[in-house]
Formats: sequence, structure tokens, C-alpha cells
Amino acid sequence: MAELTILSHLAEAIGRNTELRNVVKAAAMAVEEAVEKGLAENSPSSPETTPITTSRSTAKSNSKTTAHPPSIKLPSIKLMDGHGSSSVLAWALLQRELTHAPLIIIRETEEQAALDASDLVEAGLDWALHFPASGFDPYDLDAIKDTRPMAQRTEVLERLQAWDGKEPLLLCTSIAGFGEQVVVPDSFSSGSLTLRRGETLNPESLEKQLQDLGYQKTPFVDATGDYSRRGGILDIWSISGSYPIRLEFFGDEVESLREFDPDSQRSVAFIDEVKLRPNSSEATGEVAKGTLLEWLPRQTWLAVDQGDVLSDAVTTAWDEAQEAFGELVDKGHEEDIPPPKHWLMSPEDWQTILQTYPLGIQGAFSKTLEGRLEKEGRTLHSWTLGTERLPEFQGRMDQVKDWVRAQVAQHQAQITILCDHSSQKRRLEELFEELLDEERVELKFQVASLHEGFILSTDQGTWITLTDHQLFGRYHRAKVRKKRTRGGISLKELRDLHVGDFVVHVDHGIGRFEGFQKIQVRDTVQESAVVRYQGDSLLYVNVTSLHKLQKYSGKEGVEPQMTRLGSGEWARKKEKTRNRVRDIARELIQLYAKRKAMNAYQFSPDNTWQREMEARFEYEETPDQLDTLEAVKHDMESDKPMDRLVCGDVGFGKTEVAIRAAFKAVMDQKQVAVLVPTTILAEQHYRTFERRMADFPVKIGVISRFVPPAEQKERLAQLADGRLDILIGTHRILSKDVQFKDLGLLIVDEEQRFGVAAKDKLKAFRATVDVLTLTATPIPRTLHFSLMGARDLSVIQTPPANRQPVETEIHAFSEALIQEAIMQEVDRGGQVFVIHNRVKHLEEFADMIRGLCPNVRVKMAHGQMGGSELESVIRSFTQHKCDVLVSTNIVENGIDISNANTMIIHQAHTFGLSELHQLRGRVGRSDRKAFCLLLTPPLNDLPSEARRRLMALEEFSDLGSGFHIAMRDLDIRGAGDLLGAEQSGFIQDIGFELYTKILNETVEELKENEFSELFGVKQGNADVDGADVAGEAVSRQEPAGTMDSTTETTQNPWGAGSPVLKALPSVQRLLDTLDPTIEFDPSALLDQEYIQDSVERINLYRSLASSSNLAEMAQWVGSVKDRFGVLPSEARHVVYAAVLKWICRQWLLTKCTIRSDKMWLLCPKPTARTADAFYEQGRFAALMEQCKQAEASHPYTMAQKKDEIRLIIQGIGSVEEACDYLLGTVSQMNVNVGAMFEAELEEVLA
Repeated sequence: MAELTILSHLAEAIGRNTELRNVVKAAAMAVEEAVEKGLAENSPSSPETTPITTSRSTAKSNSKTTAHPPSIKLPSIKLMDGHGSSSVLAWALLQRELTHAPLIIIRETEEQAALDASDLVEAGLDWALHFPASGFDPYDLDAIKDTRPMAQRTEVLERLQAWDGKEPLLLCTSIAGFGEQVVVPDSFSSGSLTLRRGETLNPESLEKQLQDLGYQKTPFVDATGDYSRRGGILDIWSISGSYPIRLEFFGDEVESLREFDPDSQRSVAFIDEVKLRPNSSEATGEVAKGTLLEWLPRQTWLAVDQGDVLSDAVTTAWDEAQEAFGELVDKGHEEDIPPPKHWLMSPEDWQTILQTYPLGIQGAFSKTLEGRLEKEGRTLHSWTLGTERLPEFQGRMDQVKDWVRAQVAQHQAQITILCDHSSQKRRLEELFEELLDEERVELKFQVASLHEGFILSTDQGTWITLTDHQLFGRYHRAKVRKKRTRGGISLKELRDLHVGDFVVHVDHGIGRFEGFQKIQVRDTVQESAVVRYQGDSLLYVNVTSLHKLQKYSGKEGVEPQMTRLGSGEWARKKEKTRNRVRDIARELIQLYAKRKAMNAYQFSPDNTWQREMEARFEYEETPDQLDTLEAVKHDMESDKPMDRLVCGDVGFGKTEVAIRAAFKAVMDQKQVAVLVPTTILAEQHYRTFERRMADFPVKIGVISRFVPPAEQKERLAQLADGRLDILIGTHRILSKDVQFKDLGLLIVDEEQRFGVAAKDKLKAFRATVDVLTLTATPIPRTLHFSLMGARDLSVIQTPPANRQPVETEIHAFSEALIQEAIMQEVDRGGQVFVIHNRVKHLEEFADMIRGLCPNVRVKMAHGQMGGSELESVIRSFTQHKCDVLVSTNIVENGIDISNANTMIIHQAHTFGLSELHQLRGRVGRSDRKAFCLLLTPPLNDLPSEARRRLMALEEFSDLGSGFHIAMRDLDIRGAGDLLGAEQSGFIQDIGFELYTKILNETVEELKENEFSELFGVKQGNADVDGADVAGEAVSRQEPAGTMDSTTETTQNPWGAGSPVLKALPSVQRLLDTLDPTIEFDPSALLDQEYIQDSVERINLYRSLASSSNLAEMAQWVGSVKDRFGVLPSEARHVVYAAVLKWICRQWLLTKCTIRSDKMWLLCPKPTARTADAFYEQGRFAALMEQCKQAEASHPYTMAQKKDEIRLIIQGIGSVEEACDYLLGTVSQMNVNVGAMFEAELEEVLA
């Protein structure tokens, strides 16, 4: 990144400061003298060379840093008038320009250290490193360990180890990060493990070494510090690695070494060697530890901010650690945990360090430290930087422009405005367009970010650095490094099938999965999934048909009714669902058609005020947000009514989309209605809209039961005569007495939470005004396709930049834990939500908290309170007039309080997954680290489903995980909310996956037939290659007689015509629903010796069976080979069976049997849905042509028995030969197979 302009001017000022140069020179000489004398006095065995280990028996004191002899007086520097980000930039430039020695900047908090590192890197000083606190507490035995900070610390140590002294070196850390001990350099090197391709290693010995280094064994590697072994494959994610690595053994030889993607588990690059560093927080072997200074030379400078505060923090941390250690010793844990001196810096160590190293001091709270330096006779040189703070503009752009003009006129100031991103830069250039045209104003824009700008005045001139977030009074977060974390493609663990889960078989209904069973079929062994149905009937599902088997998704906590096999009950349920779904789909499409036929007001393009309002947005827009905004504006500027659904997880910026749309409407003198489901949400939106539009002439009102009747009457009068631009309210907005003068936009938040009457009124709006609907309910991907035809859909899936995930932990109920969590949050000035979902016990629970935390202000909220009382409580919490809000899940939606960053949920196992996720979304809405404690009975006492649900919530704490957590009841809720409560009943009957499959098929059928003109689809059939095929319905002729086995024909043996169907489905949909049976003798299975994890085996079976083309099958083979090694013959047969099934599906063949050196192909019956596509559209003719061409080597016969036709082809004795025979002919059907897929598959299988 290019350096900021201001750096050259700061560096120039430092370079001209002769006194500063002399101080630095004197410090370097003093350190050199001190080192020489210190070494002499401490020989022959200096404490600094004595390692300290975590061994309980050989532990020594950690006072390793020896003070310099009293005769050596190290000079120090006090930085003054370093406002904004100028101080951290000044320290870095002092190091670069004068000291050339390493520098550690130590701050009180992690946030400040992260901001320092971010500022330096953004300014172009990219040698700065952030050394975070690990967050590891050896005395909190139940804590969830986040490996990411430890990984970052290890990366920094690797950089220090490689540092040769030629480049600048600067570390930004907190006092907590500095105070934690680290592995000393010798142990770091000797304790590391280097693996090389081609070397000989015993896998069992390597596992033991990994455990000693602190690595954890897991089924699959998905986080740093994990390792996994599967036969001859060993996966490891180094504690400091960007990617995990995969070792493939041939015996004891490392045959292959490669990096792989943790999301897909596929290899991405081959490497020759890798170095594994110890995970020091988990290591079980002896690891020598010391302070960070063990890694750096004595010339290192320390820049301490608020030195007295840091000293107090060290003492407090030490005292708390001693107390916690003592409590655990009393409980008998002495052998399990290290004493504080083995992992923490003591107050004595800290004071010795301050005495031993050259210091830079800043901050008002350093008087005690300064006094001590004076007492020791150490000279403290003042360094006045001479920067000034910027005024607070709070988004008043006219004031900003006037101030800029004044600075230019008075000081000839040169001004640079820093912008977080390029889109913000463009917006600001437009806003300052008139200033840029003024000759005297020198105004530059640069894409970079500092925490805080400043004014630098020297004899040479005045330079002003402004930041966009300061212009608009926005909060600024440090730019965090993008680290690879676990991917969240889906919440795989919850979709995985486990023994005992309910499953849905498309053809047979709901049963219970009993696991796998090997079945002897003639002379071979086949593996089948076993499903138990009502009456203990068993169904054995062949592994090639596992795509028909899905985990049942229905209402959480309600067991479905199992189906009785062979009763016809399942077929009736499916047909009933299909008929009702057709009505729902038709209604959606008719509404879409009506909207397309109407004309609507066309809004104007964005004006200057619109751009200025958008530029004040606190955060950088995410890509999904920008796409959604563009789509909304495009809809508003078109001549058709907008009906767009915006779906986004909690805290993803849907409200900002609504605000910008509303503002755009008001700019065209149109009115806006914002409809919300609750009074709390109405108040929340009102405050947000007011804040965002405060500096513009927009009149906003709110109407709900909280608003007195007189005020409501006044606002309605303003609305009717056009004096009120935006009205926010509950369903009261839909009342007859609410009259808009000129309504242009209706925004509906969480429409699914309104009643039937309200929804009916909304339908009337949709055809006449633009409608924007917001929902936090994740829309399942399977529904996207259906909905895209009926309404416009935008999905915001990208989490906001720099938003920290909520740290989620499961704990058994403990009053001490509740007390600690509340006091920790209150002590840092924050607020706490405590959720207890039983109104009758709420008062009792609140009293308990008052007893635990007597000085904390506690209030209660629940839905049975009166409107004014509830409003009063919520407002007092919003205005920080109380510290703890004890409530039911009434706070699930709408309460947005950035200062509340701890949530405690009592009896968390009684909540649904979606409720827990929505509740957790109430915290973590600022830059502060947020916490969510799930209090439950002991996990072992909970049902397995509840356990998995809670553990999933704990693991997937990242924002956006709602779309992956959605797997269980959010998927269900998404379908039920969008399509109505009645549909939820059908979902409960047949399961969510099958329901959405039927919905998709029904919508496509309606588009192709009843609404073909609306969607531009020609009636009739479209073959796979897209060619139109006639589909007239005529009566079928029965065959004249029985066909002789030697009859040769390429014509339809049943005569011309097609079955009597009013509308033929497209061939592509026929292919999707066809499931040919494949039978052959050799065993086809993924053996347990090859893949031990049964859950993984069934997932692999299902993903292969669900592959839609040969390319996906080739990828499957490559992935399995990469992860588990070369496929054994039984696994190869599984793949060939899937390939053969896919080929038969293209032919529309019903069954393929290979036995006794022959292949039997069963053609569709004349009454089958596929008959016309097979006999009339070229497939039958192409197949017969292939048989003729290959007749010399593979003689064939065709036999008819009743209404079945069979082709018997000689000389085909294996599934591989069958694939070869049929695959080459698929292209004759104009199916784009792609020879490269076949070649790829063969190559991978080989």
C-alpha cells in the first residue's frame, strides 16, 4: 500500500528535531554500555539464558530480565500533543528515521492495539505487526478456546525468528498480550516439527508428536491446531498455517505433501515441506517460556501508553490469576494447571522491564512512572509533536466546507480526506465537487483508513488529514486481517444422517434410519441403508439410490408420523400436497402477472442529497448490500410496480437498504409507509430513520399503541395533507382512517408475522405502489428458484466487514457464572440481556440477579405488560438507565442497542435454533467483543438433538451463520412464513426437502403451460439440448401383436402418437425424476476399512447419487481419492454404477442388468410419462442404430413381453464395459456430455 502523504511531512519534522536525534543516540550508547556491564556482572550464568519450563517439578522464577547496573542511566522520551492517529505514526517514524531498533507499542486494551496496527498498515508502514492476547485462561476449565489469536501470535513469532535486523520491526500489543509468556526462541525451534516429502516417518509416532505439540485429533480438520488420520492419509492444520496440509503415506514414506481447502476438503497445491509450530496453550511436553522480549535485542524501545494504567492492569491480572489458581488447588487440580508464574508476567517483572529498556511515554496517566524515572536519575526528554484535534462535524457538510475554506484562507492548508473504500471516495468527490473547482483549495482524496485524523502545523506549512468516518461522526473499527476460518457452506453437521434420525424416502415415505447393512446378493456383497417404517417393516435402499433418501426436516421437537409401507398412504399425502401447492403457486404467479401489466410511478435518478445521505453510512457496504441497493433503485426507476423481497441475516444491513429507498422516494415528493409487526420495532426504526436523516428536510412520524390518541390524530392530519413524509407503524397503518396524500413506497418488515387480514390488505398495495419487504428469515436455496418467478428476491449473505463474531459458550446453570458475566460487562460500561422464557418466574429470576449484583440496575420486560409500561422499560434500557434487562424472548426482534454486548439465555435447550440465533443477534452490534452464554442442564442429560443444536450454535458464531444454522427450523420457518401456515402442515406431513421439490416442479409446470406466454415459454416439450419438440396429445395405438425377438426396427414399436396427457413435462424434468435400476454382480460399496466414519460414508453415497453430470462425478472421485487414498475395486464399482445410472437416465431407460456376459436394457412402458420422449423424439432410434453399429462384436436381440420391451446385448460382462458401450452413444441424442468429462473420470479412476 502506498504511504500516506502526511507521513513525509511528519518524517521531515522528526528529522529536523536535533534534540530528539541526540536523545536516541544517547539511548543507543547507554543500552550498549548496559548490555556489556550487565553481561559481565551476571556471568557465568545469566538468568536471561535460563529457560523456564512448564514442568511442575523444575519450574523456576520468571524474573529473567536483569536490570541494568545503577550507573547506567537510560534516557526516555515523553511524546506530547500527539493527537488522533499522529502519535502511533510518530513512534513508527521515530523508529524508521532515527532509532533503527525494534519498537513495541503497548496499549491498555486489545482494541487500541488493533487500531494502532491497522493505522500503521493503512498508512503504508506495513512492517507493523499486531501481537494479540491469546484469550487463553488456564484457570477457566470450561472455556471455549478460540485458536485464532494463538495462531496470530505464533505467526508473529515466526516473523521474529526470521528477522535479520535489516528491516524495521514494530509490534503493536496490549498489556495483556505483552504480559502473556511465549515459547522462547530455542524451544520454538527445537519444539517445532518439519515434515518433508519423501522422508520416512512412522504415522503412529507422528500422531504422538502432534499430541505433544498441542494438536487435537478430530474426524475432519476444519480449524488451526486440528489433525485427522484416515488410513494412509494424515491431515494437519498448523497453528500458524493459512491452509491445512495433507500427508499421504506409502508405507512409512511421505509420498505426497499438499495444502487443501478446509471447506471442500480438496487439495489446492503440492508442497515439498511444512513446519509445524507448537500450540503452546495446549502442548503437553515441556516447553520453555519467557517474555516477548526474549525474542528481541536489548536495543528494543518500549512505547507505553498511560504507563500507570498499564502497571495497575499487570497487578490486577496477577492478583486475579493467583486467586483463581488458589481456588483450583483447593479443589485438587494442582497437577492439571500451571501456577501464574509459568504463563503470566508478574508486577515485579514489569517494573524490571521498565527499568531495563529505553522508554517512550505518552498519556496523562503516566505521572507515577515519570516520577520513578526521575527518582532513578533517568532523563525524560519532552517531544512536542504539535498536532491538533479535528473539530466534530457530525455530518454537517456545509460546516465542513466552510471550515475547509477557512483553513485554506488562514493557513494555506493542504487537505487530504481518507476514504474507507473506492465507492466512498467517489461519493465524497461528488459531495465536494464545488470545493474542488475552487482554485485556492488543495483537496485530495485517498483510499485508506486511520482511526482518527489530525492537523499538523510546522514552520513548513499546515497539513490536515480528515477521515470519512469523522466527517460523519461514525464509529470506526480496526481493519482486521482476513484469516481463513471455518467455511459455513452449510451446517453440515445438522444435515448429516445419524442412526435413529427420521428420514424421508421420496417413494416410500417417513421412516427411521437404522444405519448400513451389508447384504449378500448371489456371490457378492452389497451395502444398503436400512430404514424402519411403521409396524417394524424394513426397507433396504441401494447405495446408488441414496439421493432419494433425505433427513426429515419438520417442526422442531415434534416427531413425524412414520409411514406404513405398501398402504398407499404416502402416495395420497404427496398428491394432496401437490394439488394444494399448485393453487399456492398459481396465486403467486397471478400476482406477478398482474404487477407486470400495471404501470407505476418512475422515480428519478439519485440526486446530491441522496449521495450525501448515503456517504454518511457508518460502515462499508457489503457486495450483497450494494447489489441489493442497485436492484431496488432499478426497480423504483422502472415503470412497473416494485415487489422485492430482501432477505438477510440479523445485523446484515437490511434497514439501511430500506432507509435509502425511503429517502429516494421522499426526494421525489412521495410519501413512504414503513409497516412493522411490533411496537418495539416501530420505535427502533423511528429512531434509526431519524438519526440517518437528521440533517435533511424529511419529516418522520411513528404511530402505534404507544403514541397517545391526540398525537396520532395530529400525525394522521399531517399525513393527509402531505406534511409528513415517512410514517412508521404497526398494522395501525392499514386502518381506514390512515390516508396518505401521495403514497409512493411501502416498506414491510417481517411480513410473515402479520395476520391474514393485514396480508390481504397488503396484496391490494402491491399492484399499485412500490413494495419493499424485509425479512431476517433465511430463504432456503431450494425455494429461491420457485420464488424468482413470482417475486423479485435479493439475498444479503455477506457479513459486514470487521463485525466481530459473538463468542458463544454452553455452561451448566451457575449463579457464580451469571454474576461474573454481568459484572464483567457492567464494569466495561456495557449492558446485559438475560432471557428467561417463563413470565411467571421472571420476577423471581430478576430478584435473584439483584441479589447477585446489588449495585446493578435491573429491569424486566415481557409481552403481557401494558404498552406504556413496556415502552418505558425498553426506553430506559436503550438510554442506559438500567444495566440488565431480564425479559422473555420479546427482544428477539427489533431491539438494537449497540452498548448491550452480553446475553445470558436460561434454559437454552428449550428454545428453537432460530430463536437462539435471533436472540444472539441482539448483541455484537458494535465493535466490542460480545458474549452469549447458553445455560442448560448438563449436556449428557439432554436429548441428542438438543445437544447437537446447541453445539452447532456454539460452533457457528460468525455473522451469517443464520443462513447455515438455518438447516433445521429456519428452513421450515422460511417456507411456512412465505407460503402460509397451511403449507407448514404439508411440510410436517412429507418433510421440507420433498415439499420444496414438489413446489419447484409445480411452478415449472405452470410456467410451461398455463402461464407460458407470461414467461416466454413455448408450449410443448423442450429437449435436453433446448430444441423445441412438438407435443400434440393424441390417443395411443396398442401394438398389433407380439414382437418377434429378431424383429429389427428403429421406429416406435407402439405406433405413432403419444399418451393422452394434457400437458407434457419437459424432457429435462423427466430426466430429473427418473431413477433407473442398476444391477450387476461385483460388490459395490465404500468399505468401512476405507472410510471409517459412517456419517461421512452416507454423505458420500448421497452426494455421488445426486451428481447431475459426469463432471460432478469426476470431482467426487478426485475428492475421495484426495482425502482417503486410491479407490479400492468395490468403491470403483460404486462410481461406475452411478455413471451407468446417469447414462440410462439420459436414454430414459428403466433398468439395466449386467450378468452372464450380457446386458439387459428395459425400455419405458407405453403408459410411462417418459414413453413419448423415448419413442417419438429419437432416443429409441438412436439406441437401435448403436446396437446395429456394434452388432459385430456385441450381437443383440429385442424381446417384448406384454407391455415391456427388452434389449439383450451380448459380450458385456462388467459395469465398465456397459459404460463404454452406452456412453459413446449418448451424444447421438444431442445431449452435451463432453468427452473431456469421460476422459477425466477415467483418468481419476485409473
